[in-house]
Amino acid sequence: MKIKRVLQGTALTALAAAAWMGAGSTDASAAVNPATGVTFDGNSLNITAESDDLEIMTSVAKASGSDNKIKISAWDVYEGNTAKVDLSKLNVTKDSYIAVKTDDMDKPFLVKIAATTKKTKVDLNKETAKINKVTLTEGEATEIQVRTAIGAYGEKAAVSSFDFSNYQYQGASLYVRVPAKITTATKEANQLPSAIKNDETKYDVYSVGSLPGKEAKVNIPKQANGPSVPVDYVKGKVSIPAKTEYRVVVATASALVPSSSAVKVDKKDPKPVSELLNGASKAVVEVRKTATTGKKCASKWTRVEIAAPKTFAEDSITTEFKADAATADAIAKVTTGSSLEIKYTTDKKATKKTGFSIANACSVAFQYYVGDDVNSAADKDIKTLKATTGKANLKKDAAAGKKIWIRVAGDKKSARWAGAWKELGTLPTIS
Repeated sequence: MKIKRVLQGTALTALAAAAWMGAGSTDASAAVNPATGVTFDGNSLNITAESDDLEIMTSVAKASGSDNKIKISAWDVYEGNTAKVDLSKLNVTKDSYIAVKTDDMDKPFLVKIAATTKKTKVDLNKETAKINKVTLTEGEATEIQVRTAIGAYGEKAAVSSFDFSNYQYQGASLYVRVPAKITTATKEANQLPSAIKNDETKYDVYSVGSLPGKEAKVNIPKQANGPSVPVDYVKGKVSIPAKTEYRVVVATASALVPSSSAVKVDKKDPKPVSELLNGASKAVVEVRKTATTGKKCASKWTRVEIAAPKTFAEDSITTEFKADAATADAIAKVTTGSSLEIKYTTDKKATKKTGFSIANACSVAFQYYVGDDVNSAADKDIKTLKATTGKANLKKDAAAGKKIWIRVAGDKKSARWAGAWKELGTLPTIS
């Protein structure tokens, strides 16, 4: 392990003014060759002296005045012929100078760490979580580095290549900086003078680049929760809320796959399950709030599972229908445990038929519709018969000679979707 000690005070100043601690006697050769012995990695300065050197000394020199006069107040002494100089305390927005010497050098030379940008401002597209631009003190950055709140900075890359959308689910605080500029040690044309009175020393300066810029905090907003999606199991509909978009994810033999891209909805849109399924046996409807261009990302998806309505056969329901029924006996009977029956109704004297009655004694609710095509039926024309006690009367003018359709009603409590419609038949005409 390298041992580091500090020399400072008036004795050092005197030595600096007088041949630098005895240097310049028998060997005045450069014990550290800046071109090959000084490297910069963006965080530290690595120095290698000749193999027979026992110490390397470095100092953060202070430059003052318009001519950058150099004052060296204290030395950090590294035992051995290598040193790794920590640069983390430097002010990155100002030029910094690290003095380097060994005991057999005439004078130190200076390693210049150039100032980096004072300003780093990130313009984030909050919809896409991509960076529009990074503004610096002068101009814009072309490359940056990014870290999370608990991570280290990654490799530099083009500003346009960063995509933070994966952080939108939970939100995040990220940090952005301009990367260090690293060059080989290059001697500058001008030397810098000593700040010590009557000292005529001039220092050679070698530039190695600049440290990373000041970091800027970037907040990735948390994605909003998905919207509430009303589901009507009884009517067999999913209501897509206004200002949302939805897609249907269809079940295949091995996976769920989107059947289409998301469709935007400007106003509330109740969708029949059969329409959403489009022939599939089951699927998931995914709904989310739409994004605000450039300002807000879309919300999370709300997912609603849907399934094709069960047919009477799948529910083991049997049906009978007598198109030519002439008496008050059942015109139709739908059986599931008990029966749902359709019969004639008559006047008080039981001499004239006035219409039809429907009585549901089954343990499940049923719905019925009278008309040519149930698929075009208005919601108000679809009626529900309660389980066990459901009853209804149909006047002859409204029902005689028309088709009647029946289905098992949906049930919100058990999350059961309404069953498939079955055309029982055409109700008899009544003279």
